[in-house]
Amino acid sequence: MSISSRPYWGLGLFTGCFLNRIELSGPLGQRARCVHDLVASLGSNPWEPRRLRQFERVTECEVALHRAAWQELIARASEDMGEEVNQLEDKLRRLRGSDEAVEGVLDAAEMAISEARAALADRNAPAVERALGRASSALIEADPDTEILSSESSADGVPSPVIREAWDEVQAGHLFEEVPFVDLSEEE
Repeated sequence: MSISSRPYWGLGLFTGCFLNRIELSGPLGQRARCVHDLVASLGSNPWEPRRLRQFERVTECEVALHRAAWQELIARASEDMGEEVNQLEDKLRRLRGSDEAVEGVLDAAEMAISEARAALADRNAPAVERALGRASSALIEADPDTEILSSESSADGVPSPVIREAWDEVQAGHLFEEVPFVDLSEEE
């Protein structure tokens, strides 16, 4: 990425009349995402110059072509993020109804996916990524192939149903006998 700036009208005396040239190189998806973030963070559209005629003369291109190029990259980034949201939504649909124990986790994933859609509509890419991360984490947790819930429950001391049945059969009456109490606090 290279950025250069020079005045295009008024010899640089007017701060609103600068030509900021941004050259991006790399994969199209990354360039589109960079442009998406840049446009979302600016206070005005970068393709709308203050002095139209001078801007077109200096850039040797019509403003409509500038606008089309910027909007094409913004649309590409939005489509890419929308595709990620759709992929997670498909995974959520596949996991729905598979196990009743994970419905709460799937509800959290569904909420995160709806937050990602709302952030995408606001052109807030960082919020989309955070929401997608939460949804992805919840879906990994809910997926029975990953066995995260069973490993978490065993780490928390909550046994799986098979282990719980085995514990019910164990005779542990001797563990409930009275333990002698020894007070060592008053020793001299």
